[in-house]
Amino acid sequence: LMNFPNPLTSSTHFSFEHNQPNTDLGVEIGIYSLTGQLLKQINSTVNTGGTRNMQIDWDGRDDSGRKLKKATYIYHIKVSLHNSFYQEAKQLIVF
Repeated sequence: LMNFPNPLTSSTHFSFEHNQPNTDLGVEIGIYSLTGQLLKQINSTVNTGGTRNMQIDWDGRDDSGRKLKKATYIYHIKVSLHNSFYQEAKQLIVF
């Protein structure tokens, strides 16, 4: 799991690797302030096709459409298939 570019100025791409070819995966990405406030929630279903790497793009805006201020944030990603899931959190910098 990673996002690129990090730090971001206008947009970033969340990328993750999986082992589920030709499958629909549920993906939830939450962007949080360091105080724990949820600023952006991205929910998506992606079909993995024949690739092991998936990418979800984000424009750096919160749920109200405002650009996030220059700061450090936490993103949490959860990838699910049926009743199982993988989740991880990492740091994101807006510059």
